[in-house]
Amino acid sequence: MIVTATDRGNPELSGTLTISIHVTDVNDNPPSVIGFYEKSIKEDASIDTLIFSIKVEDLDENSQFNYSISSGNFGSSFKVDAGTGDIYISSNLDREQLERYELVLRVSDMGEPPYSTTVTATVNIDDVNDVRPNFKKTSYAFSIKEHVPSPTIVGSIEATDDDKGMNSKLFYSIATQWKGVDGNFGINETSGEIYTLKDLDREIESEYQLWVRVQDGGSPPLSSEITVNITIQDINDQTPLFEHQEYSTAIPENYTKGSKVLSARALDSDEGLNGEVIYELDYTAPQGIMADQFIGVRSDSGDLILKRPIDRETYQELTFPLVARDNGEPPTSSMVNVTIYILDVNDNRPEFLPQFYNTEASITDYCDATITKVTAIDQDVGDNAIISYRITPVEADPTFQVDNFGKYHKN
Repeated sequence: MIVTATDRGNPELSGTLTISIHVTDVNDNPPSVIGFYEKSIKEDASIDTLIFSIKVEDLDENSQFNYSISSGNFGSSFKVDAGTGDIYISSNLDREQLERYELVLRVSDMGEPPYSTTVTATVNIDDVNDVRPNFKKTSYAFSIKEHVPSPTIVGSIEATDDDKGMNSKLFYSIATQWKGVDGNFGINETSGEIYTLKDLDREIESEYQLWVRVQDGGSPPLSSEITVNITIQDINDQTPLFEHQEYSTAIPENYTKGSKVLSARALDSDEGLNGEVIYELDYTAPQGIMADQFIGVRSDSGDLILKRPIDRETYQELTFPLVARDNGEPPTSSMVNVTIYILDVNDNRPEFLPQFYNTEASITDYCDATITKVTAIDQDVGDNAIISYRITPVEADPTFQVDNFGKYHKN
């Protein structure tokens, strides 16, 4: 500035002086951050990747600043160059742990005393397909009854994927089948429901083991596999079947009471109570009722036991129905005919018919030597029924004799 001095004379006289004033800066203004800071980066970005370069201005004569991250830097995932304000990645990022960072950055000038300001820099972490799908269980086991209509849902498997978007979209498939007939099961690609495709027969295949895969929609996709065990439950769809179409045997009529006559076996391919076979006579048939007088049946084994001897002279054979039924609900059964032939034993004495004979004999030899003919019968059969005749007591010089045909002669 110019200063003028003037006196009061006449004429006035004056003089001038130039004064220069230099204003020395004092630190009375805080730094000011220029711009807005938000950015998205992939979670697999490399360490030391530059994220931001912070721009700052200060009305004071400060050209140097000190930068630091005061909060929001979880896991020390980022670092800032204290002199330049450049922000870098300092450790591996994981979107599944944290997908958004709000870094509060403090900028301080170098004045005395220093002034500072803060700014929030937002970093959004974009997903990459780095997580495999994970099943909720280590294995799955289901059961379903045989012969259910197809398609019937057997069960559901479930997996999760911590990725995002298409990287977390899951698709299920049957990779292979370790056990059982192929093609009997399918799986819903999106829900993981396993369902039947064909009729299931436990008697043909009772257990299946599937190797199921889940794959995400990432590129390239990631996948996991798991074992699924399926057990086919039995229903009572099988009838007990006897090993033979009919049974027969022969026993003597003096066979010991309580002895086994024969064994009849039936097989049932069902399991549990459905496959447990019980044997019994058919009491709905007259032959079964009649046989019950002589024959007992062990219900658990099918052994036929003689309850009392059978007189061959009354019954030459017994034919009756034997039933095998299971313990299912409702039960199924089959029937077979059993024939027991009764063998003769020599248990009947010959009997004369009639028991008294009266006749006359000639004292001369001019008449027929046959005086009479005696007749006896025996209820037995075969050799047991062949009758021979003799006179008792035996005399040294008998007057009469009888032949094997019952003819009575005079000597």
